[in-house]
Formats: sequence, structure tokens, C-alpha cells
Amino acid sequence: MCGRYYIDAEDKAFQTLIAEIAAGPDGARLLDMNLGEIFPTNTVPALTAGGPRLMRWGFSRYNGGGAVINARSETAMVKPMFAKSLQERRCLLPASRYFEWQRTPGGAKKQKYAIALPGGKPFYLAGVYRQEKQFSVPVFAILTREAAPKLAYLHDRMPVLLPSSACDAWISQTCDVEEIMRNSLTSLICTAVTAEDKGVQQELDLK
Repeated sequence: MCGRYYIDAEDKAFQTLIAEIAAGPDGARLLDMNLGEIFPTNTVPALTAGGPRLMRWGFSRYNGGGAVINARSETAMVKPMFAKSLQERRCLLPASRYFEWQRTPGGAKKQKYAIALPGGKPFYLAGVYRQEKQFSVPVFAILTREAAPKLAYLHDRMPVLLPSSACDAWISQTCDVEEIMRNSLTSLICTAVTAEDKGVQQELDLK
């Protein structure tokens, strides 16, 4: 799954994106934007077919019982909550890395891991979005897939990660959604995060 991710505000691509949002219809809401470590219900930059937007993380449940932050890519097309959004309202969430946790021996604590592309290059989380009347900006959910084999020890799910070369196709109205998701990124680096935010890197050849 994907329960947290990170936006590096110093990255030039993110700075360009933020400048575009500031000049657009969401510019007045820029103070609501979150950067750094992103949590569910935060407001973040997103890319859509209509241009950059600010969006809030999490679809509202029909019964009002909290936010749905992930959508399973295998079933999103037939789930009433996600089907129309996957067909018509796809988005991309720029990120530097995402996080997972693993229980330590004994199970008393969990070890946090940062998962990123080699070299720390930005990537894009594939998402879907919709407008909900209680919010001034659209809400989004991140698509997930079965974890790559060498990441499954952390979690059996992982977000659908797309390279920049697939961005235009993902948000277009004519893309082959299933084909793009099948070719999502899986060659990643996993870093154990310590209290000092340092770790021992382990390169994962997941192809």
C-alpha cells in the first residue's frame, strides 16, 4: 500500500510545478499545500490533463467513516467508488520516495523504510481523483499493485509508480490504463530510516 510519501521541495521539477500552481486557479490556496513527508488528508501538488492542481489525499467513505487513500489497480475499474475516476479522471502525484514499515524482531516496534528510484530521481504515483462538495479542491486516491517480489517482505502491496515518459499517456483520455500499470516501475532502492534520518542502503534489482 502507500500510506505516506515524500515531496522534496528543493527539487527543481517540484519548484517549477509549484510555480505553475501559484499562477493558476489554485494559487490562492497555496498556503494550504503540504511538502516534505505527506500524510493522508494533506493537500499536495498533482498533475491532471487540465494542468497542475492542488488535491487532498483521500476519497470520503460513503458512510462518512474516514478517508480511502488507496485503490487496488486490479479491481478499481469495477469498484463504484473508483470506476468513473479511473476512466475519466486520472492524476499523477509527484514524489521523491514513499515509506513502508516492517515489524522488528519481537513485534514491539516497526522499522521505517524509504523506497526510491536509484539516484533519488523523482517519480510519479498513479492516482485517480474526483470533486467532493465538502472540499474546495479535488480529492485523490493512489493506485496500488502487488508488490515486486523483493519488496514483498515489507508489504504485499506497493503503489503504481510511473516514469516521466508515461505521464502524458496516463492523464490522457485515450491511454491503455492496464498496459501502463503493467509497465510501472519496480527497480527501487530501499533505505532503513533511523532516528537521525540515516540508513543503510540496499539496492533492489526488482526487474
